[in-house]
Amino acid sequence: MKRHIFFFSFLCCLSLLSTTTLAQSSTDALPSENSLWPDRTTRTLAQGRKVCPLFGVKKMGVANNMEWRIQPIFFFISPNIGLKKYWGTTQGGLSFSTVHQLNYPSLYLNIIAREGAGGVLPEDSAIPPIISLRNEFLLGLQAQQHFITLRLGIATAFNLGNAEKSFPDIDFPFLYNRTLAFNHTPNFYLGINYNKDFLPKLNVEADIAAFLTDTQNSDVVFESQLLLFWKKSDKFGLKAGLAAAHGTYPYGKIFQLLPLVDMVFGFGGNEQKK
Repeated sequence: MKRHIFFFSFLCCLSLLSTTTLAQSSTDALPSENSLWPDRTTRTLAQGRKVCPLFGVKKMGVANNMEWRIQPIFFFISPNIGLKKYWGTTQGGLSFSTVHQLNYPSLYLNIIAREGAGGVLPEDSAIPPIISLRNEFLLGLQAQQHFITLRLGIATAFNLGNAEKSFPDIDFPFLYNRTLAFNHTPNFYLGINYNKDFLPKLNVEADIAAFLTDTQNSDVVFESQLLLFWKKSDKFGLKAGLAAAHGTYPYGKIFQLLPLVDMVFGFGGNEQKK
């Protein structure tokens, strides 16, 4: 109950911050649709810009305000591809984007279905061929250097085989949140993101999402992040922060923290810097 109160209080604080900042300035510029570094706002990478985190998702800006995404570390055991599209900004300053992700996770799930170290699923789990789709709708509001982004996500999964329909629960909250659609299709989630450049080279990003685990009882679990991004130059940056997964899972109440550290490399796109 306390974590639920924290979640909704967090949403109220961010909404209040956004409203206050907008009231302070009625002449703010509309949000730029392109940037040199990717984030969870409605912006996409500038055309020709490539960003390669050491561990994260690689992204490339292309024409028509689009951004291709791929996770190369897991690509050969979990083929994946994603696309982010910026659609435009209203005169009132509201911007809109969508994110689409396609994944074939069955190879990876069979690898972690074993006993001992590295085993997350039971060894006898019957993993069918699965196609996983994830679509997000992003609504952004910018005032000065404050950027608030709301998102609605819909995750679906389609079994291509005749294996058991009941996918075993993964006893690891962060993976559990991302595989909910395997048992609950479609699976809905809501999120809010706050992004701000506090210094010319230092960015802070706070994000929290609620995943619906039971449509009948409206049960939810939460995942939140706090990230600092030091942009040393247009070609290199460092990210550090914490992620937390919390809520009532099938295996009990959990509050789990995970450190986040990554090096980010950027190439090209500098001629479109604003």
